[in-house]
Amino acid sequence: MHHRLSHHIYFILLPGMLCCFSQSVAALENSRSGLEEPRYEMGAIAQADARLPGDRFNLGDLDGVDTPLLLEPFSLQRPLEPSLLILPDPAILAPTDLGLDSASDRSPSRESRDQGDPVVQRDSPDALSIPLESYSPDSPDSPDSPGASVPVSQVLPAPLFDDPLFDDDLPPPLPPPGELLRPIEPDAVEDPGLDSLDRIVVERFEFVGNTALSDAELEEVTRPYTNRPITLDELYEARSVVTQLYLDAGYVTSGAFIPPQPIQAGVVRMELVEGRLEGIEVRNNQRLGDRYISRRIALGADIPLNVNDMLERLQLLQLDPRIQTLTAELSAGPELGTSLLIIDVLEADTFNVIGTLDNRRSPSVGEFRQRIEIRELNVSGAGETLNLSYARTSGSDALEGRFRVFLNPQGGTLEFSTGVGMAEVIERPFNQLQIESESNFVDLTYRQPLFQTLNEELAVGITASRQQTRSILDLPVEVGGPFPLTVGGADENGYTRVVALRLFQEWLRRSSQNVFAVRSQFSLGLDALDATVNQGRPDSRFLSWRGQGQWLHLFADDALLLVRSDVQLSTDSLLSLEQFGIGGQDTVRGYRRDLLLTDNGALLSAEVRLPVWRRPRVNGLLQVAPFLDVGMGWNVSDPDPDPRTLVGGGVGLLWQQNHLNARLDWGIPFVSIEADRNTWQEHGLYFSINVSLR
Repeated sequence: MHHRLSHHIYFILLPGMLCCFSQSVAALENSRSGLEEPRYEMGAIAQADARLPGDRFNLGDLDGVDTPLLLEPFSLQRPLEPSLLILPDPAILAPTDLGLDSASDRSPSRESRDQGDPVVQRDSPDALSIPLESYSPDSPDSPDSPGASVPVSQVLPAPLFDDPLFDDDLPPPLPPPGELLRPIEPDAVEDPGLDSLDRIVVERFEFVGNTALSDAELEEVTRPYTNRPITLDELYEARSVVTQLYLDAGYVTSGAFIPPQPIQAGVVRMELVEGRLEGIEVRNNQRLGDRYISRRIALGADIPLNVNDMLERLQLLQLDPRIQTLTAELSAGPELGTSLLIIDVLEADTFNVIGTLDNRRSPSVGEFRQRIEIRELNVSGAGETLNLSYARTSGSDALEGRFRVFLNPQGGTLEFSTGVGMAEVIERPFNQLQIESESNFVDLTYRQPLFQTLNEELAVGITASRQQTRSILDLPVEVGGPFPLTVGGADENGYTRVVALRLFQEWLRRSSQNVFAVRSQFSLGLDALDATVNQGRPDSRFLSWRGQGQWLHLFADDALLLVRSDVQLSTDSLLSLEQFGIGGQDTVRGYRRDLLLTDNGALLSAEVRLPVWRRPRVNGLLQVAPFLDVGMGWNVSDPDPDPRTLVGGGVGLLWQQNHLNARLDWGIPFVSIEADRNTWQEHGLYFSINVSLR
């Protein structure tokens, strides 16, 4: 550990240093620090996934990740990135070996997709196709000084696990329909016909078998054929008009026919055959199970079958990071009005290794962090996600694991996550006291989307969590050590335990130029599972609310505005594990991490990213990003920090290149504080480098 000083030096330093510890016990009890997990980032957002639902807020920079998906929980640990709004090349959606025109030959522009109504084209008497380009889903458009006045949040080991309330799975861009689904003409139904008549007068049509469209809708389109003499050809034309109405509404496997019948009182019976999907056949999938794919597509296979609903489910599935491309074709089924859906799947590589270098950690345990994460998005074929990560600094080590399974095709998930970490203070002069901490956590999260389309998602969930940390002064036995640190709500053995239920709600809305995301979480602390209970001091019994929002606006190619906010309100004084941290790369740049740690807090940040250089040969993009961050914190019963508001501004440089994402920020503090400026963070410098295997 550290070099042990003489007994005399310990007895001289100990009283004064312990006096300053009693002012605030931040980092030791902030147990989630070592694993700052780069959850679903929006930084090269054409990549992302991994952070899962129910975690606490931690707004941060979104740089470097994996591929996102709409069917998975979304999260906002980090800012949205420009590529979140970039539509993929339509060519990736073009059917293969189907004899269809390549989607790359068609204009992928939004305007071209929005113009005109679906046009029915008859290629042969038995074939009907509709151009899918016409389909378009609706879219809206102090304390830093190492002297006696330093809060313990800057002296004790910082939390080992960064756990944002937003998960890292923010959905990716919307793929254009292209020719993802090739519809077919409804089965031709031969009209046995009426007796040959020169002309007849139809008083009204009687419709049988229609459920998708009402009698009133059908009467409206057939009114021109009533109450006047019509020929037999015009009678069949009325039938074709009804079939066309079904086609225009997306029911491409439905149709109308007029059976043999005597005409009585001018009433003609018209029967509707409404199509249904007989089965789904999945081809060419290797590891991903048929059931995983077919159950999700079946959500769009209501009776009668609507090609628009089916196409939307296919587009949602195309966003799944487990699937690289898919094409689908409808074919006639074995019975009248039935059809089969044949899906060809090209699976994506679901294994990834991500390496991270940054200075995001607290300087008290070493700000320079090295992290490696192993990620598998399809463990056994059912889409299970496994994440294992290890992170270290010169004064801390942390190991974290997460496993998530799907419970239903609507995207409901159950996730188990756990982590352990150890840390020691290495920042002078407190390193002489040999302050050490151990921490661990266990979370169980259930998340269920309630509403999900290409443009919008609403989900709710609940997390049961338990966190524990223990802090000690590892002094020599000769001077009576080691001593447990009992300040800040810890018990006589130095333990702090928090048990809580967290109810969260998530909403996402996006269009071609905007992404809005909001997350709300209510946390109820419990006296259970040996949780910390104190009289007159913060403990595990509390009620707090945290809300986070992000807005991303794309105003030009690779140029965007990012605004993010974060608020916490509590009715009780909180242990440092639950407090709101202000300062650092993820909150207010220009200051060291968690310079302020309070019961309540608010954060607002705005950033503009502008492209300055492109390197097409390596798919590289350099952006300059001026930013402004404002954060404020206050306590329930303890005195508010001074200052309680931090304001920082500056500029960042971002580089994105295939499997590499890098960022360098320089923040200028606009509110002066006392600091020795011995670290990069205290000089306003922050960097992060992310390298992925794929």
